[in-house]
Formats: sequence, structure tokens, C-alpha cells
Amino acid sequence: MKRLDVKDAVERIASVLPKSRPIGHHEPNYNELDVATDLMDCISSKDQYKYVRAFEDAVRRKVGVSQALAVSSGTAALHLALMASGVKPGDEVLVPTLTFVGTANAVSHVGAIPVFIDGTINVNPYKLRTFLARETMATGHGRVNKRTERPVTALIVVHLLGIPADMLALEQVAQEFKLTLIEDAAEALGSKGCGASGAASIFSFNNNKIITTNGGGVLATNDEYLLAKAHQLATTARISDKWLIEHDVIAWNYRMPNICAAMGLSQFNYLDETIRRKAKLAALYGSALNGCKGLEMIEAPEGANHWLTAVLCEYAVDRDPLLKELHTQGLQARAIFTPLHLLPMYKGNPRDSLQYAVHTAERMVCLPSGPGLVE
Repeated sequence: MKRLDVKDAVERIASVLPKSRPIGHHEPNYNELDVATDLMDCISSKDQYKYVRAFEDAVRRKVGVSQALAVSSGTAALHLALMASGVKPGDEVLVPTLTFVGTANAVSHVGAIPVFIDGTINVNPYKLRTFLARETMATGHGRVNKRTERPVTALIVVHLLGIPADMLALEQVAQEFKLTLIEDAAEALGSKGCGASGAASIFSFNNNKIITTNGGGVLATNDEYLLAKAHQLATTARISDKWLIEHDVIAWNYRMPNICAAMGLSQFNYLDETIRRKAKLAALYGSALNGCKGLEMIEAPEGANHWLTAVLCEYAVDRDPLLKELHTQGLQARAIFTPLHLLPMYKGNPRDSLQYAVHTAERMVCLPSGPGLVE
């Protein structure tokens, strides 16, 4: 077995990047003057939701949907999407195992059970259909799990690394098996074809995302009823009245603060330029690593937002030495998410070994990908 030349790989990666160290994994990049102007206006404005409404409109226009709700995080948005679309305690929801833990946690917060699906980068429609045909059966009320007899009601599709999943094929599978389809597009703002399918989609605006509000998320949908239900649940279910303070169901305080929306709004003005820079960085990495034996670039298709540029080691034993040397050089790369079925709170859940996801995760390294790394 010929091992990766870690020193050579790190030199190639470093050759693409600025000389100053350390370099973060995905540092925010925004025009400080624009953000400062909006923040000062937000502070002085008497309209507590001026920037929240404007931010929701910006997301709605970019994604191509009719409704958007800004909330405190991507996980909160996904929790609301599941609740508002009718997922109930005891339901089973299909979730890729190779994703951020918030995807499964949102399912658990509803009281539903995440059922983990295998895959390399995104859910494979053919394997999903095969899984559903083998593991579930039709009843007069939809699909149920053959073994647990619990209802199987929803599918969450994740666009990992901002790489679009095959939404057309996945929508067909969801319709065939009567599943509510929700897009976890937390990493995929600006990726072509992401966020406008199914019952709803969600986006994250955490500090490491392509647009940041220093923490936040958005639920996007074309379903006015779903949006109204989500809005109710996100605002403590307060009944609209000029002076009474009353609530009609148990709900949450999930709304995005006005000042967070103000921080993120101006970044939409140059989102396309940000994506262009990230695509250029990915191309520079690709050129530098061309011919590097034992290391393979994960290619993003045209139209992807290149949120993170990632590589695969040929052998899993090379991943951690590569990460260690990158960090020694001040380059804060990271591994991809540990497959969720291996985490202590979700062990014992999977139907099989989920070997494709495990084999991918144990070899993947996500390189520094901030748009500010390219001038």
C-alpha cells in the first residue's frame, strides 16, 4: 500500500493560500462599511422587524419561493418545517447519516425517529427507492416500517458541502412513497436548484456559512399555510391583539433578531461574487493537487456554491496525519461530520452498516474555503 506523501500534499495546498497564518476553516467575508451602516440604522430604527422582513425578501427572491421566515438557526428552521408539515411524535423520518447533527436533532425535537440512509455525498435516489421498497409497506394511511410498524412520513434531503442533490429524482421517489420532502439546504445558499422543492427548505446563516448573520436560519416554502403555521410556532403562538398577551399552543421563541438580519442583508448584494471567488479557490486547489498521488478532489458540479472544497484520501489512515500537518502549518482544515449513526445518542438506529457514508467520512478532509482567501 503506497501511502500519501503528507508533506507534499500540504505544500501543494499551502501554495494556493495567503502567507499569513493562521487561516480559518471558513472565515466570514463581508464589507464592513455596508454592515456597519445597516447595523447603525437598525439600532436607531423604531421598526423592530424592518431588517428581518428585508432579509426574508432577499432569501425569497434568491431561492425563488413565495414565502420565507427568518429564525434563530438552521436547526430551528428545520424543527419548524417538520412541525408545520405535519410530522408527528413516533413518525419515522429518513435522514442521510452523512450530515450535520442538527438534521437528526430537529427530527428528535419533534419526537420523531430519524432513520439513517447510506450515501457518499448526497442521497442516491435509486438506493433510496430500493431501501423504501425493502423496508416499508403501503397501508391505507401511507407507508409504515415493516419491522417497527411506525409510520414513515418524511424525507430530509441534504445538499452536503453545497453540492446539489438530484432533486428531480428524489421528488419522484418521495411522491411514489407518499413522503413529505424537506430540503436541508443549510450549506447550499446560491447553489443552482437548491431550496425550491418539496414542502419546505431551510438555510443556515451561521458564522461559517456563505452569508452570515452571526447565527440564524430561514425556512423557505411556497405553501402559505405551512409558513403561517411555522410563524405561529416561532413566535410563542401569541394571538394577534393590540394589548392582550395570550397564546393558544405550546410553541417556541425562534425569531431572528433584527440586528442579526441587518448584519446579513447587504451580503446578498455580492453573493454572486462570493460564489465566483469560492469557485476560483476550488479551481486553484484542483490545479495544485493535480497529480498528487493518494489524494482526490471532490468535484462540485456547475452551479454549486462551493461552500467547502474537500478532498478524499485514498486510504483512511492518511486522513488524520494530513489534518495534523495542516494544523501544524496554521491551516485549519477539518474532517467531515462523523456519520450520525456512530454518535452515542443515535447508535443502534441504522438498518445496515451504512458503509458508503462511513468509507467517505473516514477519508474526507475539508480545506480552508473562505472567499476572502482569493483576491
